[in-house]
Amino acid sequence: MAATAAITAATVLTVTTQPASALPPCAYPYVCFYRLTDYEAIKTGQLRDLTGGWQWLSISRGSTWGWNTRRDDVLRVLYSDGLISCFPANRQFVFSGIVVAVRIDASPVC
Repeated sequence: MAATAAITAATVLTVTTQPASALPPCAYPYVCFYRLTDYEAIKTGQLRDLTGGWQWLSISRGSTWGWNTRRDDVLRVLYSDGLISCFPANRQFVFSGIVVAVRIDASPVC
């Protein structure tokens, strides 16, 4: 496929500036999106549907942090520069660019 997007290896980072108890909740089976400020994490949205294509973000576009509470499904993230990252299930992570779309895949590994 000529227009294949580059896939980056995602580094999974746990947010250490705030304890998990201070973050807005993210219940199973959701993937939640947050913007971090100097004082708090603001939840901008959540998704839970498996889809065959990208789910384009509106309010959550540009979120800086995410939390995949799903047990068996990975989260693929499309950035504004065309790069794609993959994040495993049951993890918290920091995005490395401007998130424009996501896809939850029924796969236990990236």
